Amino acid sequence: MVDFSIRDFVVHDGQSTLDVFQQAVSTLSAQDYSPDQIATWVDSVPDLSRWTHRLITALPCRVAFDDEGVFAFASIDPSGHVDFVMCHPRRARQGISRQLLEEILAIAESAGLEKITTQASLTARPLFEHLGFEVYEQRIVMGLVCFGMNYRINQLK
Repeated sequence: MVDFSIRDFVVHDGQSTLDVFQQAVSTLSAQDYSPDQIATWVDSVPDLSRWTHRLITALPCRVAFDDEGVFAFASIDPSGHVDFVMCHPRRARQGISRQLLEEILAIAESAGLEKITTQASLTARPLFEHLGFEVYEQRIVMGLVCFGMNYRINQLK
């Protein structure tokens, strides 16, 4: 039984995706980062207008929603950088982030992109590795340990 749907991001999803981001970082990443690091990460978000613009100009941003509203989203920019894969804690660990990431990777492939990159958090790293991303560097961004990761679409063919 499918109890949610997936569609492209639309402008009125701005606030709900921002809420998902804040809840996911504050709750799901708390196992990997300190409260100060979490606060820095959550506070790094631009205002709602710039946040919404960032997602509406993605190649695409896909959102998962149910009767309660948007609870997950994933986006990739036109250069092939996976910007976000976020899921609200109420729907975490159900394979939805993986499904959204697989969808945006398929869209990137049909757009002719051959190399995909991301900066994965400690929390998200296992998801990306499960789908074939490989770490090429570990670095500190905003005081957070994150991993530069590559994925080559043509390696899977």
